[in-house]
Amino acid sequence: MIKIYPEIILKAINNNKPAGAFRLWFIAKSFDRGGSGFIPGKAFRRYLKGLGIPRGTYTRWISQAIDLGLIGRTRTIRGGQVYALVSLDQGAMLAGVTSLLKHVRVPLERFTNKGWLAWVWAAYLKHFEGKLISRGTLEKLSGVPARTQYGYEKQAGVKSKAHFANYGDPSRDPDHAMAIDGKRGIYGRAGMTCKRLPDSRTVEGVQIGGKGRTKKANQKIAALLNLWSSSQKRFEKLYCQTYEQLKKANKAKGSDAKTRPDHRFLFVADALGVGVWEAVPC
Repeated sequence: MIKIYPEIILKAINNNKPAGAFRLWFIAKSFDRGGSGFIPGKAFRRYLKGLGIPRGTYTRWISQAIDLGLIGRTRTIRGGQVYALVSLDQGAMLAGVTSLLKHVRVPLERFTNKGWLAWVWAAYLKHFEGKLISRGTLEKLSGVPARTQYGYEKQAGVKSKAHFANYGDPSRDPDHAMAIDGKRGIYGRAGMTCKRLPDSRTVEGVQIGGKGRTKKANQKIAALLNLWSSSQKRFEKLYCQTYEQLKKANKAKGSDAKTRPDHRFLFVADALGVGVWEAVPC
């Protein structure tokens, strides 16, 4: 298994930076078992060859990583070439990432073989496993188009689960009745008003890690960007698994008329593999 931060690779691609350079950097950091930040060049190149990566490919990656500053200019110690690796926060900044999530461990062969980006995407989705999140939101967060997301998930065997919300009988509660709106996925069925909610996903074959060095790296990134003392944007909790979560979300400070949603959704049950929710007016 190799430890990666998938958002770094995705952001690098969005910023038109060579993904191979960051791919190599993660492999190099995994090779640096002692965590010194320095690795012997000859042994590392031999390691890359043993992974089945063609010489022309890893040579190009090394050159790209040096040009980007992910790997320091090589130097010679006792007749051998040594590569100096930049820290996690510096690598994230070079990709354009302003905040890191927890690291994810991916099988090394998945990361080095054909179709590796599908597993990078699967690693990214691991952060949202079991949560309801739309493809549109994922695209805004990651920059990966919805159609590409679907292709990646098919390759990596990611499983999706559909969810629906019941807004109740509009004739019994006309004050809170929702209008039928195809654009928002609201429709009528058997006298009830319903809505298609975002899917949740199950990701197998990758493992999410702990905070590790992520918190310290984020502190360094924030300090460099002068963001650490700035106010953080608060996101409203829409999907509540229990009534206690619902009450807490409604009482949370920081909500205002502009950001507060019209409804939150309370989980009711699983029915034939589909999640059923109840829409509760805020």
